Amino acid sequence: MGLLSFGKKPVEQILKEGAKNEQELKQLITEACERGAVHAKFFIDSHGPEKKPTEDALIQLVGQLTKEKGVLHCKSEIETSVESEKLYSAFASVDLVTGSFNNLINLALKYAPASVEILEPNSKIVVPIKQAQDILLDASQSTQQYSRYILESIMTAEQKTDFVERLKRKAEFGAKMREGAKAEK
Repeated sequence: MGLLSFGKKPVEQILKEGAKNEQELKQLITEACERGAVHAKFFIDSHGPEKKPTEDALIQLVGQLTKEKGVLHCKSEIETSVESEKLYSAFASVDLVTGSFNNLINLALKYAPASVEILEPNSKIVVPIKQAQDILLDASQSTQQYSRYILESIMTAEQKTDFVERLKRKAEFGAKMREGAKAEK
């Protein structure tokens, strides 16, 4: 059995098998992308009034990204921060492979990179309806969590209670609608 003859192994196992060199790693990534993985590059930035904390925050963020669900491979290059008008800016280029397009979208929503570049697959990404629904639901939940965080920061205790109650009702309604959609299929 050759290096790229993975039979029916799940995409998650393909990259965990390891590669002996950069060329084999590229081949493994291509093989994973042929089975639904996505190879992408995130460009992430960090800004602050002090150099070391700005760089440390970026290093910590990239470290968290490597441990996220769905990340099969992650390699980053972090540039030394640059000062401009008493503000330091640090940048990271993060090469990553995720198990699915949905994983990539969730990471983009969570980490808000300045830019995202899809490297593979080269031509198109096919998204089955179930996965498309999951993507939309995850995007909606991320947006709601972010909105909730912002709103709770400025609300009174009574307004927070009302808001949380509305979110619960909305989540219950969404779950019923999703179950109804599943039952129709």
